[in-house]
Amino acid sequence: MPDLNAAIRELKNVLGDYLQGGRCEGVFHVQLGGPGSVPALADLDVPELHLDLLPEPPSQEQRRMLEALGYLPEGEAYRHPAGWRLVLPDHSSGWRAEQGALRALLLDEDEAAARYRQVFLKDGRGTADDALNADAIAHHARTVGFTPAKLVAQKLADLDAPWMFAAGVALDLHLGQVTRPHDDLDVAVTREAQPQLLHLLSGWKLDAPQNGEYQPWTVPLEPPLHQIHARHPDLPDVLMLDVLLTNFSGDV
Repeated sequence: MPDLNAAIRELKNVLGDYLQGGRCEGVFHVQLGGPGSVPALADLDVPELHLDLLPEPPSQEQRRMLEALGYLPEGEAYRHPAGWRLVLPDHSSGWRAEQGALRALLLDEDEAAARYRQVFLKDGRGTADDALNADAIAHHARTVGFTPAKLVAQKLADLDAPWMFAAGVALDLHLGQVTRPHDDLDVAVTREAQPQLLHLLSGWKLDAPQNGEYQPWTVPLEPPLHQIHARHPDLPDVLMLDVLLTNFSGDV
């Protein structure tokens, strides 16, 4: 397999690393994907890099920079002559997270990889992805489950203020089962709790999206700004904790 870690570093160096802050464009996230990135299936296809690039869709200048790095347009994706494909997924589609869960299944279970191979050879990549989707979600539920939510709940246990899980993870908690992989973990916290929250998240990378770019979070974050993106190596299988500052009134 080609050195995709070097390719990832090159993409961040040339396109810019959005997470470093102070810029409105650049690499937000990139991960390995596709059946070609699974050793047992490497003969089926080339490996892929799934690149979340801001803005969406990429600018003409960004596309020019990709082509200068050797990436050749291939339909909606790009192909590098050194032997991998670059895919720019729709940030809001959930496809990147689904592909991550599928790859985890194919890496962990030889039987799943064998079934994927059979469908791929008969009907192609899209059909194979769909055929293993339910198994990938079940595997994700077994191996990841509510672990990210539990870690965050432990972290916020000493918060002397109202807070709650929100969005997709909240729905999963209500149902009592993980129904799909999630890109991030949303938590709503009362705005007045910011000083406590800053203390509890000491050691995390804390950014506040402002005017299309990241700025280090400083307390207090005033309206209309309301988001804090928190990252930590110990937070597993999600890109970040997305803290949503809000105003609570009684039970509302």
